[in-house]
Amino acid sequence: MPRMLPARLLVLVALASAALASAFAPAEWPQLGGDSARSSQAEKGPTNVSATLWDQSQDGSGNALIPDGAGGAIVCNGRVFVNARQDSGSTHTQNKLVAFDLASGSVLFERMVAKSVLNSRSTPAAASGDGVVLVATGSVLHAIDAIGGALAWSAPLDHPVVNASPAVSEGGSPGRAFITDYDPFGADGWLYCFNTSPFHPDDNPHQPGDMVWAEPIGATSGATPAFQNGRVFVATIEDPLGDPGVGVIRAYDVDAPPSGRLAWRTSVAEGFFGGVSVCNGFVYAASYDFYGTGDNSTLVKLRASDGAIMWTVACERTASIPVVRGDRIYLSAGIQGFGSVPKVQAFDDLGTYAVKAWDTWTDTGGALVVGGWTVQPTLAGHLLYVGRAPTSGNFYGPAVELFVLDVTRAPGQPGFVVQQRAGFGSAPALAGGRLLTLGASGLFALATRGDYSLDGFVNGADIQGFVSARLSASPTAGQVSLGDFSGNGSLEKSDAEAFRDILLCR
Repeated sequence: MPRMLPARLLVLVALASAALASAFAPAEWPQLGGDSARSSQAEKGPTNVSATLWDQSQDGSGNALIPDGAGGAIVCNGRVFVNARQDSGSTHTQNKLVAFDLASGSVLFERMVAKSVLNSRSTPAAASGDGVVLVATGSVLHAIDAIGGALAWSAPLDHPVVNASPAVSEGGSPGRAFITDYDPFGADGWLYCFNTSPFHPDDNPHQPGDMVWAEPIGATSGATPAFQNGRVFVATIEDPLGDPGVGVIRAYDVDAPPSGRLAWRTSVAEGFFGGVSVCNGFVYAASYDFYGTGDNSTLVKLRASDGAIMWTVACERTASIPVVRGDRIYLSAGIQGFGSVPKVQAFDDLGTYAVKAWDTWTDTGGALVVGGWTVQPTLAGHLLYVGRAPTSGNFYGPAVELFVLDVTRAPGQPGFVVQQRAGFGSAPALAGGRLLTLGASGLFALATRGDYSLDGFVNGADIQGFVSARLSASPTAGQVSLGDFSGNGSLEKSDAEAFRDILLCR
């Protein structure tokens, strides 16, 4: 017998052809933070993450998909790429780049790469114009063909990569990739620039994988670079030429000759163990001080043109990258223990100084545990998607819970926590109407329940998708999850009524 739909919903179906789905931005998320400036934000995202479109717990060999630490997934040309571990029994033997189909979650290929060290978390980066995905593990930067999975080229580094993710230049040709290696106790860390584009005798006298240049940057760990407008920025633990224990932020002009490549260097705060973000002509970074309690570290804003310090403000210790929207900065920070706790903090930029607007731990009396020093949040509109770092066991592992926060409200106010889901939350990526995130048990693609058009809203554009799923004899798991308002694992009359009520704003 055909499945019956509520009459009111059938009327809405007749009107659906006139509904126009708004574009969901962005279509891709090609590197950590979504772009080379590490902005970590999109115009729109899911209003909730109730629907699981698909989840993938296995790699291409049928083994458990084990994310490499708290790194994130990237999305390029309809594919999702993850840096995962290859274990033999309980022994970590290699790493691998695993590619998945964005629509279905099916495994497309996997490519073995060098083993990561020291619980490193490194997110891949796609040089989409050159058809490769870069993954930095061990002491090697690998370039994997994004379609077939073959090794396109590899480049050796002086030291291993630990907690740093590659950056790929955007908006220019030829393509360049940037990565730093690890030397936290010495003075021999390097920032590398590699060519990703085909050779051209006039415009690009380098083969893919050639090192274009390398610059010594002192003591390094987790120094994820950012790139914008021909300039690359990086923050480090300290500089042998500066004061011991004082962090340094540098800017390099990518195409300048060696004598003029360093645009500026600024010593500020304690050591930096994470990346920087670039927004509206300014550079933002947050330090990690091992001593003291609470806000023992420093969030800093520098002018991108000359490195001048605009302001500094006390913050919780972190290796996360600040997320900047207008005059508000969001920071995931803190570790369980050592005088610290996981939290998310918000700061207001008042021009010549900044003040803390709220703190999820302090403002809830410790009731809300969210964020952490390894967690990279993502902002879309008024919603902040942020994981919770492990508070026991493997402190370096993937996030264990995903939160959706309404940042128009303050911690402790009703509605500040829109939703939370356990089991994942690492470095959310927004692409094609989906939120992609990793957890200890694999990769998850999430969306708003009812949003069949994947435009970020439940509206008339979703009616046909719901009706098709409801009438189908064998709907996909994703179709069921999108429409399963009752949560019983199937599409029934009550789900159609709930969907109708949402459309009618009941």
